[in-house]
Amino acid sequence: MKRMLFTIVVAAVSFLAFTNAANAQSDLDLRATVPFSFVANNHVFLAGEYEVTQLRPSLIVLHNMDNRESVAALTQYDRAEKGTTGNPALIFHHYGDQYFLSQVIGNSGDEVRQLRVTAAERKLIKGQGKPQLAVIRVTGPGFKSGD
Repeated sequence: MKRMLFTIVVAAVSFLAFTNAANAQSDLDLRATVPFSFVANNHVFLAGEYEVTQLRPSLIVLHNMDNRESVAALTQYDRAEKGTTGNPALIFHHYGDQYFLSQVIGNSGDEVRQLRVTAAERKLIKGQGKPQLAVIRVTGPGFKSGD
């Protein structure tokens, strides 16, 4: 019994250490003020202060700091939209008065995560073609607001 309990404790401690190490290596711990409503992962977010963090290599969480609303979104690694590399940012596709979160560029400025295109955005692409880009610079650990 004691041996089994010891094995469980060791496994739990190892798991927590591995999880914390993986999170510590994450390039995503960002904050941004988004001045417009937008869609991410088929969810409408209001304008406000946001935090973006990484749960897993292909899973981020968007957290509205104003109303405490959070949504997880699947991502994949990708190249940054032309002219947007080098600085941490949230990249939005802009069609008229509608915005869709497209990419998240991490703290180092070169790790880019692409969100999936929603059905609503696909419809706009068919009707309006290529979107305009809206770039929101972000802050994160070691960054001062406005950097």
